[in-house]
Order: sequence, then C-alpha cells, then structure tokens
Amino acid sequence: DHYDWTGPGSSFRPTEYQAAVLRAQLQDLDEVIAMRTRLAGHYEKALGKRTKPFQLLKACVRVRSNHHIIGLMLESERAAAGLLAHLASHKVNAQRHYAPLNTSPEAVRRGENRSCPNAEASWNRLVRLPIHTSMSVGDAERIADLVQEWATWDAHQAKTRAPFSSHFSPPPQSSPPPPAYLSTLNSQLSALSFPPTHHKPSPHDATPAPCPARW
Repeated sequence: DHYDWTGPGSSFRPTEYQAAVLRAQLQDLDEVIAMRTRLAGHYEKALGKRTKPFQLLKACVRVRSNHHIIGLMLESERAAAGLLAHLASHKVNAQRHYAPLNTSPEAVRRGENRSCPNAEASWNRLVRLPIHTSMSVGDAERIADLVQEWATWDAHQAKTRAPFSSHFSPPPQSSPPPPAYLSTLNSQLSALSFPPTHHKPSPHDATPAPCPARW
C-alpha cells in the first residue's frame, strides 16, 4: 500500500509524443492549479482547525503551491490505519505516503539503511486525501465530512479502542454484578475436593492450543 525501493532505478527521458502531450497540458496550467487551490481551500476550511487526532499539513503562505497532496498527520500508525479503513469502506481512495528510503529493501541490501528517526516516526502516520481535477467541491466536502465522522468516533473510543463502525454506538456500560445464586454456587464448588485423575499420555493426544491473546 505504499511505494518502496526494491532495486536499481533508471532515468527515462520523455519521448517526443510524451513531450507533445505535456506541452498541451501546460497550456492549462493556471486553470489546473486554480481548481486544485479551490479543493484545497475546502479541505482547509473543514479540517484546518483540528489538532487531534490529526493535523492538516498546510502549504507555505510565501509560495504559490500547486497543492500536489492534501496530507493529514495522524497521532499514531493505528489512527492512520483506522482512518484509511473508514475512507475505504466509503469507496474513498486515500493513500499512505512514501516509506523512508533507508528502510527499503534496496537500501538494506546496499548497507545504506542508517537511521532517520523523524522520517521513520512520521511516514506511516501520514494519510493523503484525494485531490485531482476530476473532483468537485462536493467531493471534497463529502471526504472532509467522512474524516470528521471518523475523528468524532475516535475521540469517543479513545479508551476502549473498539473496531470502527460508521454507526455510532453509546459508550459501553459497566457489567452488572452477577446474581447472588452464582456467588453461592461458586463458593460451594470451591469447597469441593475431587480425587486426582490419572491419565497415561498417548502419542495421539492433541496438543492443547494456546489461549488467544487479549487486548
């Protein structure tokens, strides 16, 4: 679900046909950037004031951005995975970002995998929201609403960490105490003593399965 460096790369120069297509597209550059700027503005209006459980990455005000990506930096890898799963369930194609090159298979093979703590701590918390010229403002607003829906759920579930559902449910209630007769029965069973059972091991005895881990 992300780009990775797995082998030696190459440098490919564009053909004349590719250059002709690019030249035609560059004639619409201002219009394309204006469309992406409008979409980015709606994302920023809807999501820009939040600090938890994510922060919207904003373009520098001193430059004219082409708004190549709309990035959300989540509080944890778990949160990023939860948001991606929620968006995917609504057929929104959000993505992770590039993995740090120093962690890639090719870097390890070359012995160039020295530690880059900031990159390693950040890349799997970054979620990229869709932004392209085939989108409408309504699309951006719908995606922002889905992000806010997930964030509201995550705030309610911060302690229980239950699996996400798009249908909100009330916080879990504490379990009521067991009926009195169960306590009496447990006490009586604890007082009983049973003779030991002698069983000769057999090679056909099944090895008991380990108990599943509990969260």
